[in-house]
Amino acid sequence: MKRFEIIVLVFIVLFGFNCSSDDSEPTPQVTIEDFEGSWIASSAIFTNKSNSSEVVNFIAAGGEIRYTMLPGGEGRTRTWIEFQNNPVDEWDAIISLGPNKTYISTPAEAGRPVVTGTYEMGNNTITLTNSNDSFDFANSGNEEPATSVIVFVPNN
Repeated sequence: MKRFEIIVLVFIVLFGFNCSSDDSEPTPQVTIEDFEGSWIASSAIFTNKSNSSEVVNFIAAGGEIRYTMLPGGEGRTRTWIEFQNNPVDEWDAIISLGPNKTYISTPAEAGRPVVTGTYEMGNNTITLTNSNDSFDFANSGNEEPATSVIVFVPNN
């Protein structure tokens, strides 16, 4: 019986530690280099902050959002927005990362606002959420406060 107890103890020690649900490997730290490359939005959802049932998917409506960050560019980006194949806007900015998965986009040209939000990165996508965005829901020329969630995929 003693031999059986030793075998069971060895089994528990070997497989108990190896099958532990405690992942001791640290999660890789996201760096600005992870944002480098050419990206295109697969989805850009804008939700009206005063009426959450008013939602627009800019991409499904015919819009396009692209951005490019060159390697070694220290966060320098160029962003393009088009609607139904017509250029709407483009600008240069510097992206920096902050604590708690936050990003800051500082425009290169004067007069543009600094944009802050949160990001998620995984499965070859970047998701940017900005709870202080705006969008022209009525197509009247007047933008209303909105939350945006934009999902980027590599633009190959």
